[in-house]
Amino acid sequence: MTLRRTHGRATAAAMAGFSPSTGGRIEADPRPPSERATPRGRRRPDPLAAVWDSEIVPMLQAAPGLRPVTLLEELRRRHPDLPAGIRRTLERRIRHWQAVAGPAREVIFRQDHPPGRQGLYDFTEATSLGVSIAGQALLLRGHRDFADLAAWRGFVDAVVGRANAARRRLVEAERPHLAQLPPQRAGAAEETLVTVTRSSGFSLRHVFYTVPSTLIGHRLRVRLHDDRLECFLGTTPVFTLPRGRAPGGGRGRRAHVIDYRHVIHSLRRKPGALLNLTYRDQLFPRTAYRRAWDALLAALPAQAACRAMVGLLALAHDRACEAELATTLDALLDAGELPDLAGLRERFTPRPQAPPDIAVPLPDIATYDALLAAGAAT
Repeated sequence: MTLRRTHGRATAAAMAGFSPSTGGRIEADPRPPSERATPRGRRRPDPLAAVWDSEIVPMLQAAPGLRPVTLLEELRRRHPDLPAGIRRTLERRIRHWQAVAGPAREVIFRQDHPPGRQGLYDFTEATSLGVSIAGQALLLRGHRDFADLAAWRGFVDAVVGRANAARRRLVEAERPHLAQLPPQRAGAAEETLVTVTRSSGFSLRHVFYTVPSTLIGHRLRVRLHDDRLECFLGTTPVFTLPRGRAPGGGRGRRAHVIDYRHVIHSLRRKPGALLNLTYRDQLFPRTAYRRAWDALLAALPAQAACRAMVGLLALAHDRACEAELATTLDALLDAGELPDLAGLRERFTPRPQAPPDIAVPLPDIATYDALLAAGAAT
């Protein structure tokens, strides 16, 4: 497309190494072929259409552990006319249903093992901890931390604005001569395939992302944009994640993009996994939850602190009160109090409302006699 700005179509195509017809096709639609292709539809009748919603899905919902071969035997017992060669089709459909609408699966929580805490030792290199003496390390490193993507973009906009201020007159003189933008935006997303591990997540560009545990073992097609990841299961869009960036370009360090709602169901069964969880600090959705964890860990035994903290996260998830609970936690901690899980559960439990009294007046039976008499008279 750069050569096309200064040369004709045929010349630009020859210089780029392809034919003029290919150059015309790219100019009309600059998207890559992977984005232009329409999803392939079904090429033959669905052999499970008559029984999928009415029989198979209810059986899976009642007993998610049923194997496809067991379901096939039961279906053929009920419907002898079903062909025997639909086993692979049934397995694919069940696997897709489990990923999109099935129950949550067990999650493995990777652990950190700090030297000395459990009687373990190694040759740990502690430079990454940023320990300084008299502030000397801070003077050499400088400050490169931003609160979020919006803060970084604001900083970049300010720098670019100051740089362009001296060139404003030249930009205004050139603006009337700029050509129109192409009718379609060029595809800027990069696609890749990832596999969801038993940790209910995947690693991409030195960043670990959590996803719903129903997708464990599945391969996802991921489109990488500047600020987000669009994830597809086959051709079905399943969710969008904010894009993370590894510190230092990923040289030896990993970043984490964690949503506690993806793993809270397994943490309830294994609350002790929170203590040394590799992404524990990124698991807390707000600063108030991190403050509550620090206070609980300082005042209670480790296992009790883990159970209380997992209970707070579960409460935020179950009652959809993440922001309100964070405000309450901040108030308690500022007052020097520890969070009381039982009291908070009582506070954020919806109060049942009494049904309204509805009076239904009954008509007098004589009214029907009058209607019948009037009908007979006519």
